[in-house]
Amino acid sequence: MSLIGMQTIQPTLLVGKPMTGKTTGAIKKLGNPIIMYANEIPNDIYSLPVDRGLLIEEVHYKPNSKAIVEIIRTYKGEIIITSNNQKEVPEEIKKKCKISRATRQWGREHITKIAPNSDNPEPLDKSMYDIMRAFVKNTNREEVIKLLKHNKPSDNYLMLWLMNNIHINSLAFLDGHVKRRWSNNYLYELAAYSISGFGYAQLNNPSKGTYSNLVKICKRVGLKPNESHLFSILLNDPDFEKKVKTKVSNAEWRKLGLGEKKMRKNKQYIKKSSITLGDF
Repeated sequence: MSLIGMQTIQPTLLVGKPMTGKTTGAIKKLGNPIIMYANEIPNDIYSLPVDRGLLIEEVHYKPNSKAIVEIIRTYKGEIIITSNNQKEVPEEIKKKCKISRATRQWGREHITKIAPNSDNPEPLDKSMYDIMRAFVKNTNREEVIKLLKHNKPSDNYLMLWLMNNIHINSLAFLDGHVKRRWSNNYLYELAAYSISGFGYAQLNNPSKGTYSNLVKICKRVGLKPNESHLFSILLNDPDFEKKVKTKVSNAEWRKLGLGEKKMRKNKQYIKKSSITLGDF
């Protein structure tokens, strides 16, 4: 069969959690496709039969991006690529595909037929708010550890939330003796058992910090961004202070804690009137 005049079909990126029927739906659509995994692309990608279609599985796990992009460029048949999430798909693959989502719970439907009274599974992928809500509410601390180890929040971000929700003594021990010294898994376990859980959702959100534009001010006055610590010392020089005043606004001068910047007063010019005899 000649490939002259054949049009390349835009591949489909099928995104969905496990047990949503991604593979089943892709095989049903393609018929009898060639199935390969994204991290095990064969070398003979230029000799794949066009009439069968191509199914590339698990592009979220260590994909051979260069080979997949080359397949998308040269393969003339239909391509379906599956992934558990959209975030971990390489950008060079994502921008060449049309994205479709698998939302049907095929696995859950199959389990319900076998065990109709079973509970719905609880997803482990959660936001930091949901993690900390479980942290202060759940009395089963093993479940809290499981959530922390699965989502892996950074130590700085975790400490920011903990400082508003656990006793200062526990936080001081975690921050001073564990942070950046032992593994994160040990930090998660100590943090989880620092409280026993209250049984109700009493969660204190961290407040937003104020933004400092000191780096921008340093650039205006000729300092490098990593020299911002010298700014307060150089302000003791009257000539440098005079230069800074010409580069910053009144609000920025006030934020630097230097008081009120003196406003320039416009002079009022009084026009002298000449009195003539006609004015009397």
